[in-house]
Amino acid sequence: MVLVLVKLASVANLLRLWLVVLVANMIGAVGVAALLAYFEVLDPARLEKAVEIGRHAYEKGWFDIFSKAIIAGWIVAAMVWLMHACKDTVSRVLLVWILMYFIGVGGFFHVITSSVEVFFLAFRESDVDLLPLLPTFVLPVLLGNTIGGVTFVAVLNYALFAEHKDSRLFERYGDRLNWRDWLLGVEKKHRH
Repeated sequence: MVLVLVKLASVANLLRLWLVVLVANMIGAVGVAALLAYFEVLDPARLEKAVEIGRHAYEKGWFDIFSKAIIAGWIVAAMVWLMHACKDTVSRVLLVWILMYFIGVGGFFHVITSSVEVFFLAFRESDVDLLPLLPTFVLPVLLGNTIGGVTFVAVLNYALFAEHKDSRLFERYGDRLNWRDWLLGVEKKHRH
């Protein structure tokens, strides 16, 4: 994201990367939800709790989902940004665990983990259909996560790097792209 904001990488390539990651993760979310719903992975008490969690997410309104997803986007973006400060694996694992724990405890929505919850509900309950969840649940979570993440970390990083021509980013990637190349995806060769 930083490379796009300082015009060292294109918006088109960023969107292409995000699309591939999103599609792969959503396929995984559907698979995990189906595994949990159709195989005896959870005992009856946990199965009932999982349905309750899915129902709680499913019954939220579009704007409520969206606003809670913005906060989750901030948390995940902060996690990614803070990972660079961690010096060892244990610190990274603890950081991920603690921040993801706050998303669940706070009732916030992350596009992949929360989608597993509502997809699971769709597989278990006859009154919830899978495909309508895409515009009514997945879309507001995705938009909220994106807005939250971009405004937190990308803007912070942009402030750190954008006006520094002597930055290591510019040494490594060269000059900024022009507006056309930045939007349409023409990348220049990287210096090594």
